Amino acid sequence: MRKATILAVSGLALLCLSLPASADYLETFDSYATGSTLIGQGGWVGYPGEAWNTDANVVNTQSHSPNNSMMVHSGGPSGYGTDIVRAFSDFTSGSWVVKGYTYVPTGMVGNADWIVKGYYTDPWTGDDDGTYLQLNGTTGKAYIPSWQADAGGTPRDILYDQWVLFELDVNLDTRAAEAFYNGASLGTFLYGNSTHHDIAAFDIWTYNGFTDAYPVYYDDLSITPEPATMGLLCVGGLGLLARRRRR
Repeated sequence: MRKATILAVSGLALLCLSLPASADYLETFDSYATGSTLIGQGGWVGYPGEAWNTDANVVNTQSHSPNNSMMVHSGGPSGYGTDIVRAFSDFTSGSWVVKGYTYVPTGMVGNADWIVKGYYTDPWTGDDDGTYLQLNGTTGKAYIPSWQADAGGTPRDILYDQWVLFELDVNLDTRAAEAFYNGASLGTFLYGNSTHHDIAAFDIWTYNGFTDAYPVYYDDLSITPEPATMGLLCVGGLGLLARRRRR
């Protein structure tokens, strides 16, 4: 019994050490054929009810982790381009960390947004934005939306020709949130609205004159439980095993 308890404690400790690397959702784009279009794969769909819905491509031109990433496009009417969605149903409470990497080439024009939806229905009947990372090639800035900027939003200079981490830390119960670009805070704010504040979908789209001459890439998108929460679960589990050992 003692040996079994020691093995259980050791196993749980190793599991806890590995938790920060785990994710409830992880999209690396590596399971798709290089050169394929993304809509119809891995739960990705075109944003419903819009005339453009230009697809994104799975490419190995750039990647944060081998081998593939998502490359977004122009090509739609009125300066619109890619507009694709990945819906979720499991992230409705608790504290979560959303992460992903972006690559912006020098010369990029127009806008490329990664929206985290606070509400989204599938089949679609409506949606609300929770927050988003806006990459604005005209201003050269990365920032959260203006309707959240009054909470202390701070635009950051886009870092070109390199992979840069975007992170959103959010408590879905209190709506308290903070967003980061390359580790620098974009602001603290209330996520979503009083009615809708889930992590309901990712929506990635390009507009405002975005061109394929300077494509933007996304890679390694993830949703992970907030580390402190998982740490408490680990401590609790180890404590239970320790009490069992003393009996």
